[in-house]
Amino acid sequence: MTGPTHVMHADDIAGTAFGFRHPLDPSCGCIMAPMSRAAGMQNGAVNLVRIAPGEQGFPFHRHHGEDEWLFVLDGTGEVRIDDDRHAVSKGAFAHFPAGGPAHAVRNTGKVELVCLMGGTGKTADIIDVPELGYRVAATGGAFHAARTDAFQQIVPGGNTIADANAGGDA
Repeated sequence: MTGPTHVMHADDIAGTAFGFRHPLDPSCGCIMAPMSRAAGMQNGAVNLVRIAPGEQGFPFHRHHGEDEWLFVLDGTGEVRIDDDRHAVSKGAFAHFPAGGPAHAVRNTGKVELVCLMGGTGKTADIIDVPELGYRVAATGGAFHAARTDAFQQIVPGGNTIADANAGGDA
């Protein structure tokens, strides 16, 4: 016997939607409906995302631990993967592997770009936002950002951060 089925209908999905502006780059934003969490899904994430014409949903970024994907339901856009740009429209699918190239999605059309976006739903991840110079630690739903240049390499058995701050090599 299997567990209960959690079914969401259009009205339920619409009820989970919220406007989102990215805290590191408020010029990026979308309307998100976190369908998978609302339906009780624990492993993985699926969101219905609407990006207005001319907008980019999220800053150009790279996940170190999370695979992400995109499936276009309606509209036209552009997926940027590092320096390459790919036109996308209804039926297009893109995968952004953990530790892979940085990526972003922009609406290049005249109507909303409507997508399913998701990922592996890791509870912890490191996210680089290279053009803004930030690294984000995501843990248990909390996000903490620091300037990328604030990070220092730590080598087991080598010099410590205290040594580096005192003028040694870290």
